[in-house]
Amino acid sequence: MDEDVILYGQEFESIMERLLANLPEELDTREGSVMYNALAPAAWEIQLLYEELNLVLMEAFADTCSLDYLIRRAKERLIAYKEGEPAVVKGVFTPADLDVTGIRFVEEETELLFAATEKIEDGVYKLECEEPGVIGNRSSGQLVPADTEEVEDLETAEIVELLEPGRDDEDVEDFRERYFDNVAGQDFGGNLADYKNKVNSIDHAGGCKIVPVWNGGGTVKVILLDHLHDVPSAAIINEVQAILDPISNTGEGKGIAPIGHRVTVVGAEPVTMNITATVTYAEGYTDALAKESITAALITYFEELRIAWGDDAADIGTIVRISQIENRLLNLTEILDIEDTTINGSPKNIALRGSQVPVRGTFNGA
Repeated sequence: MDEDVILYGQEFESIMERLLANLPEELDTREGSVMYNALAPAAWEIQLLYEELNLVLMEAFADTCSLDYLIRRAKERLIAYKEGEPAVVKGVFTPADLDVTGIRFVEEETELLFAATEKIEDGVYKLECEEPGVIGNRSSGQLVPADTEEVEDLETAEIVELLEPGRDDEDVEDFRERYFDNVAGQDFGGNLADYKNKVNSIDHAGGCKIVPVWNGGGTVKVILLDHLHDVPSAAIINEVQAILDPISNTGEGKGIAPIGHRVTVVGAEPVTMNITATVTYAEGYTDALAKESITAALITYFEELRIAWGDDAADIGTIVRISQIENRLLNLTEILDIEDTTINGSPKNIALRGSQVPVRGTFNGA
């Protein structure tokens, strides 16, 4: 909806022209005259009124409304906006008998703050990033106390594992698309569209495929990616399983799956893509100098494939195309030419099964 089109003819000048046209002809209506100055404030207020009416129109429809109003509209269909969540990491501290519960630490490389929230065992703690989003997804890093006076006897502190990946706030347009998918889908009583909408609305779900009657009547398999469009952890699989159909009460309708549906939630199967190619580098570049850009380009391509993966039917697999890999690498400043490209030793495109997703492996063995 074009705001300028809606306001066309309702600007100050147009309003003044209409107001002045209704005055007797013998009155002086030139700019600066008594009548002009008397009507001008009213014209400004009328323009503001039209602007407010336009705002009401923009916010009244899901295709143009802002996030706050889209959230309210989506609630009418029980669709929740996925707000960002902080990452939770595992930290190891020495000496092991030191209690750091509640103490805040700074990760040296990123300067992010992590608070020790729970003791796992002696010297090992859960730490939650104070900033929500993927920025806190650290699997390693050195920690120093935010306030050195709190832990005078601390010897070492480091992050050793990412326990629960953080996520950014859901993109507004992704949320809008999810809303319209829900409106357009013929979801009812546990059909495919209903399962897809229900699963995609779960916080840590980032795409799914539904396999009906996979193990006899009443069975449903949900193949899942997490909110980062990666292969989900066991914790996320268990979380989605409990929401859909708790294993201890399967088929009883204790989750959101209909009574009689026995749901099995599994993660998508990762397939590592090892790429080899003969590369001609631009002047001044080498394998080492181009490695970061090549890695980023491949990560982006495989992530795009995983994002699109859930849009296809369960029996349709992803195709990893050599032409796409070559085109993306040729777009890099560091590369002049590329040939003899293979994926996992094959010079042909790789066709994955519907349950499989591509993940980055090595490039030229590194």
